[in-house]
Amino acid sequence: MTYTTKNPAALSTPNHNGCTIDRPVTQWPAFDQNHEYCGEIHRIAAWAVPNAVYEAWGLQDNLDLYLTTEGHWAPTLEIAEHLLASTPPPKSFKVKGSTLRFFFPSEWLKNKKPSINEDYRVFRDFANEWTAEVA
Repeated sequence: MTYTTKNPAALSTPNHNGCTIDRPVTQWPAFDQNHEYCGEIHRIAAWAVPNAVYEAWGLQDNLDLYLTTEGHWAPTLEIAEHLLASTPPPKSFKVKGSTLRFFFPSEWLKNKKPSINEDYRVFRDFANEWTAEVA
């Protein structure tokens, strides 16, 4: 797989003095060896990672982690890439409400009104569509 940013021009933002401030990259589209798009990887700020994810790995709860659009959590970008390329999506996974936007359209979020800081379990329903419930 290879990574490219969605919009390389968006990585630098000129401020009012004309200086350019580099913003950290937080999202990578991923492509397989045939250059087929297979999902995205997002860097998730520590405050937006459910504690259960840290506990499952025995990690400190102040680390940024990576989340694929297939629901794989990973401690590094490279591991997230490997999981996205070679591991089936989990049957369910936990996220904070702030990251539900990666899995649901804005209309769904408006109707459900999830809390940004609450934990949610995301899973596939009988129609194989993503759905979520409070964890």
